[in-house]
Amino acid sequence: MHFGTRRYGKVDQIPGLCHLTTEFFAVNWFPLIPLRTVAVLEKGDDELEEAGLPKLLWKSVFVAWARALLVVVATMGGLLGLIGLFAASGFEPGGTIGGVACVFAVAGLLASYSPFIRKANYQQACRVAAAIGLDGDTQVRINIEYGRIDPEDGAALLEDSARERAAASAGPLANRQASAPARSPAEARQFGICPRCEVERKRNFEDACLICGALIPAPKSLS
Repeated sequence: MHFGTRRYGKVDQIPGLCHLTTEFFAVNWFPLIPLRTVAVLEKGDDELEEAGLPKLLWKSVFVAWARALLVVVATMGGLLGLIGLFAASGFEPGGTIGGVACVFAVAGLLASYSPFIRKANYQQACRVAAAIGLDGDTQVRINIEYGRIDPEDGAALLEDSARERAAASAGPLANRQASAPARSPAEARQFGICPRCEVERKRNFEDACLICGALIPAPKSLS
């Protein structure tokens, strides 16, 4: 008998960012008791970090259990099918049942790795980012990945964020407008200081921040 902890149930992958998986107490590599769900962060060059979620993600737990059971059913069904196939008295009914069970188990196992299960949708990606405390740049990348903002707008937001971080002075919010890059009046109307992000953000057509959705008032000189 082998006892230990292992991770199973990889789901809700956010491309280029992270995926979720659950750590189980396992017996003979079979997941039994879920202990915690973690987000495995992809840092590039195969470097990984992890961040624990505040509670179990039951989707990951159920997927882990289902995949493990399907592997057992496929293995046992395949063995029964082979025994029935090579039985001296011809193909046994048990072999037929085992073969059918094996086929359906393999199909279910493959389905569990489909994009619907494996990849997070936009709402799930935002919840994961908020749960593990990722920064605003990550939210921009999520919005780009899921087509919520134009890649060029996203790149401009990331450049603005980098400029903010590199600025020698982190002055009061009221003075940050002065550090904004030079823009034409038409371009300037599309930007403003987001009261929630506390940095300059681009507005959408509803005058809301493209990142957090907070209403951005127009600069007084442009209103």
